[in-house]
Amino acid sequence: MGVLVLGGVERTIERKAFLTEVPDRTAETLERIISNHVLSESTIVTDCIRSYANLNHLYEHHTVNHSSDLIDLRSGAHTNTIEGTWNALKMKISSRNRINSYDEDGNVVKNHLEDFLGQSVWLREHSSDVWGGLLSEIKEIIFTYE
Repeated sequence: MGVLVLGGVERTIERKAFLTEVPDRTAETLERIISNHVLSESTIVTDCIRSYANLNHLYEHHTVNHSSDLIDLRSGAHTNTIEGTWNALKMKISSRNRINSYDEDGNVVKNHLEDFLGQSVWLREHSSDVWGGLLSEIKEIIFTYE
């Protein structure tokens, strides 16, 4: 079974992003995750799945119906930014790492998708200076000795 991933990309110069594995596509789950990553005064654009229907109570929310148009002709809203992110991820992450594996008892075996997602977001945020970003991250590590 494929793994569900929710993501968002800021349409700013910084182009901050979040990508996270989700257990289901219920409105409660998606709203909780979105509210953890997106400021309340933000404008968001989604496709038309029912789980996003109540987001207009939390955000300025535009939708795009992919079955008819790629761009909402009234508002100009589109999901091209995140769709491009999905395409880039699919090229980087092999298909075997985009599905859950199960052991003989039916338990999900740890996949590494969350690691790939984190790496993709980190590289996106530090694309202009990966080495400097890595050094900054290392400086933040606190070693404790016993």
